[in-house]
Amino acid sequence: MRAILRAATDGPVRILVPLLTRTELLEFVLHTLDRAREELAREGLAFAPRVPIGAMIEVAAAVPLVAGWAEQLDFFALGTNDLAASSLGVERDDPGMASQIDPLHPGLLRLLADVLTGAHEAYRPVSVCGEMAADPLGALALAALGVDSLSVAVNQFAATRRVLAGVQPASLKALRSQLLRQRSTTAVRSLLEAFSGTSHAAQRG
Repeated sequence: MRAILRAATDGPVRILVPLLTRTELLEFVLHTLDRAREELAREGLAFAPRVPIGAMIEVAAAVPLVAGWAEQLDFFALGTNDLAASSLGVERDDPGMASQIDPLHPGLLRLLADVLTGAHEAYRPVSVCGEMAADPLGALALAALGVDSLSVAVNQFAATRRVLAGVQPASLKALRSQLLRQRSTTAVRSLLEAFSGTSHAAQRG
């Protein structure tokens, strides 16, 4: 924490707390940050007194706590790989089960929507990293749910951009509503494929 606060005097720095699962852990992090500030001030060392701090939401149990945590945090990030595995009861490192992880599962989409609602009601931005953001249909679903930014692998950037470039922002609200009504992964995928095809047809026209 001391090193981060000192480095922040030379450029923009943010702190992202990984795998935040309990309020006690958040309080420990904030207390540690306060103590680091006090030590640096006492020692007369240069540091940035204000560094944005956020939380990575990676387990289902953390989702209902986001609204409360938003009062103490500046931003949130969604770790969709771990969140999908934990919510679907699948072990990510088990090759035999990894194929069962589908980020377009309707239950997972509802969890993501809950995180976004809790964060946005407190005016906190939400970013996404993980394979879902690098999948064109996953990125489209995330855009519809209201995610503020995506972290996309370089080799997937062009395909993801093509899908999102054809979307009219005004149409995303309706897509969100439709997504959250679906009851199966197959239905979600079909809806996104149809929407993507319609958007590109409109763009070409």
